[in-house]
Amino acid sequence: MRRSGTGNSPGLANAAAKPAGRHGLRLLGLLLGGLCWLPGMVMAGSFYLGVQGGVSIHRNTTFNQGENNETRVIANYRDSGETASVVFGRAGPERGNFRGRVELELGHQSSDVSTMTFDDTDQAAPVEDDSDLDFSDGDSSSDDQEEREEGERFTVTNALGETSATFAFVSAYGDFNLWRRVDGILGLGLGVGEIEFSGHRAGAEGLVMNHKATAIGYHLAIGLGWRVTSFLDLEATYRQRSWEDVRLRAQDGSSSRVRVPSHNMQLGLRLLF
Repeated sequence: MRRSGTGNSPGLANAAAKPAGRHGLRLLGLLLGGLCWLPGMVMAGSFYLGVQGGVSIHRNTTFNQGENNETRVIANYRDSGETASVVFGRAGPERGNFRGRVELELGHQSSDVSTMTFDDTDQAAPVEDDSDLDFSDGDSSSDDQEEREEGERFTVTNALGETSATFAFVSAYGDFNLWRRVDGILGLGLGVGEIEFSGHRAGAEGLVMNHKATAIGYHLAIGLGWRVTSFLDLEATYRQRSWEDVRLRAQDGSSSRVRVPSHNMQLGLRLLF
């Protein structure tokens, strides 16, 4: 498999910079539009401060490397990532069995890389099940690396690295009373984050990605809330969070546009005032 890439030409880099600028303007417009929309929802009610935290499990992410972006690198993550955030919001007045909320959330999430799969097969062909792959601990010699031919797919099991995001979200939630003080929670949010692929290494393959970029993201939430007192709410939620169109550059100069999705199971509390 060829490992050395020529990188992108200055012309291509300039061409990529213009869409990135337009991407940032679209993101700014979305966030400003959301902030203008929120005051109408919070004319009455209670402000609150809260904290949230739990487990974050990143789904596989794929980026390119090699000459002409010929090799796909698929990072698989451990099921032991974490997420934590602080929130400031306002809960609207009760309307029957419904209460609306809007909030600003600032937080961080991260997961460690477990394995990396290097796929140099024809990308138009269907990918076979990983049970047919050549698994390696990544400690093979450089001569062995050079003997690998194009068109193969193998997994390095002792990969290292971390994928993380530091983010801000503007979100809207609905609390639907189910029974006494117990609510069902539905919500969605739009946000912006700094996504970092830090120190992604794969044994003898060496450092393959160490880059970060700013991207727009969204989350969908479902869960249960418990109104313990008039000033304290507890909640347990599941969130599907995804960062879209993350523009990353591999160590050899190859560029990729990556989607970074994750599952997040969180516990939280809100203090109303």
